[in-house]
Amino acid sequence: MKNNTFNYILLFFLFMSYTSCSDNDNSKGENSRPSSIETNQEQKSKIKFHYQDDRISKIIKEKGSTIHFEYNNNELISIFLSPTDPQKADGNLIKFSKKGNKVIVTKSNDSESHTEEIELDENNIPIKMTYKGLYFPEFEDYNNYTYHSSFTFDSQTQKLLKEEIFFENSSDIIYTYTYEYEDSPGIFSKVNLPLWFYVYCCHQFRNSTTGIELLFTNYANNILEKNIALLVDDMILNTRINYTYSYNKNGFPSIVTTHNRDEENDEFTVNIKY
Repeated sequence: MKNNTFNYILLFFLFMSYTSCSDNDNSKGENSRPSSIETNQEQKSKIKFHYQDDRISKIIKEKGSTIHFEYNNNELISIFLSPTDPQKADGNLIKFSKKGNKVIVTKSNDSESHTEEIELDENNIPIKMTYKGLYFPEFEDYNNYTYHSSFTFDSQTQKLLKEEIFFENSSDIIYTYTYEYEDSPGIFSKVNLPLWFYVYCCHQFRNSTTGIELLFTNYANNILEKNIALLVDDMILNTRINYTYSYNKNGFPSIVTTHNRDEENDEFTVNIKY
């Protein structure tokens, strides 16, 4: 699960529309924003972050892909993933648009596209996300497999506490994800991104055990445990993932160790620089 999920996560994060790099574009973490992370997996990987003020402008995976973030009047409107090597295949685009109390997410490349809708409550807190299906332009056809997620938050901190996933038009819960946190400031707590985007990323990385999900789960405080419950033939299968931290002098995590409690050897470390 580790390598495939990690690559998928990075692919997701490397889709962003180009944002001009002005003098404010800064690859060094300021005000406790991360400047880079490095994992100690079998294939070491380093990811660098660039900012414009307190917003991400670009994420670069060395020898991998680059994600460009595009904003309009400080609203995040798209991310674009482009290969670092220009000889490789074209990138992927994700667009975000607000319609009433919904954020419409459209992902596309040359061969397919699909849409998700994130529903917000009166306080702009995400309460539901619906996957609308996969569309193949070449065949002008939809794959109609659909599902939806419901979200539960801490009303004061706006931390994501639980996500439940259902088949569309069914009351049966397929997956349940629960999250527990500590009180220290989160790795991404000084990065200005909308709550719906953090929750969207948490959903995309929901089965990840690689540590990259930490960045977008830890938008308020740092996660201590993630529990994944899967319903299979009236049986519940659980995966429990624990996180331990070392901190820098400002109280932000500098080393994170991830441990899958159900797999003895599934443990690795993420190093964070600010």
